Amino acid sequence: MSQTDLSMFGIIDASAKPPSAASRHLRSYAKGGGLQARIKRGLPPDKAILSQNLDDFVALQRGLGVRLTLVHAAASGPGYNPDASHETLSNEAVSEIVGAHPGVFSGLASVDPIANPKAADELAACFTTGGFIGLTIAPGYMPEPARCDDPRLDAMYEVCIAHDRPVVILTGGFAGPDLGYSDPANLDRLAARMPKLRIVAAHSTFPYVEAGLCIVYRRPNVWLMPDMYFPAMPGEQSMLMGLRGFAAERILYSTCYPMCEPATRLAQIAALQLPFAVLRRYLRENAAEVFRLSPA
Repeated sequence: MSQTDLSMFGIIDASAKPPSAASRHLRSYAKGGGLQARIKRGLPPDKAILSQNLDDFVALQRGLGVRLTLVHAAASGPGYNPDASHETLSNEAVSEIVGAHPGVFSGLASVDPIANPKAADELAACFTTGGFIGLTIAPGYMPEPARCDDPRLDAMYEVCIAHDRPVVILTGGFAGPDLGYSDPANLDRLAARMPKLRIVAAHSTFPYVEAGLCIVYRRPNVWLMPDMYFPAMPGEQSMLMGLRGFAAERILYSTCYPMCEPATRLAQIAALQLPFAVLRRYLRENAAEVFRLSPA
């Protein structure tokens, strides 16, 4: 199946920070982090990352058959990495991006419940009046780095449960000061303790790919979003086994833009020759289900 053929699925890109006036300060753009991440994996630049123009990004996604892009806010402070201060993207900024192109974007809110005593109330407002479809957090990047099962995050998780919203948690890759923040046991404990919380594991649990798939097998409330770590990264064969089998309904497509170049990413996926039903779920339906999105 060709890259062009994939457009028939009405793709949902489940994670991105598009270029805009509100996001140009991000390390991904201002310090070239997105381009550096691409160079590491042999991915080219594109017009939108070079122009840092939101309209160019919209045209890029539309040309590839992406119907909806989920834009993630970022409340993380410097945490363990001083450069992380450049990754903050306010909920208001995400609302501006979503509002600039109605129907093209949906937003995920971000709050820091450790540094902000009003975080739970602010999150509830994001859900009730702000139009946000979920929460996105990077516990390891908070001013006091935390693991995803830290009890100090529970109030925020309870808000998600009460409002029937999922939480996207950075659980892999550069998730914290050391690989312990990507330890799948953290995610497993959280999923077991809060079975009503829908959890999407951003970056899956890379590099512990097999263990992340094991959690999906064990816990019905966990989804994997490998982002920039699939395909063409270690663990690809294990992720493919999951997609073709028991995890077919629990893995989401996303670019983690600007970390991935969407056209190349979709070409790589097309080259995997996955069955039609698997592609339909991976590229659209799984995200639609976990985020409670209305079918197009």
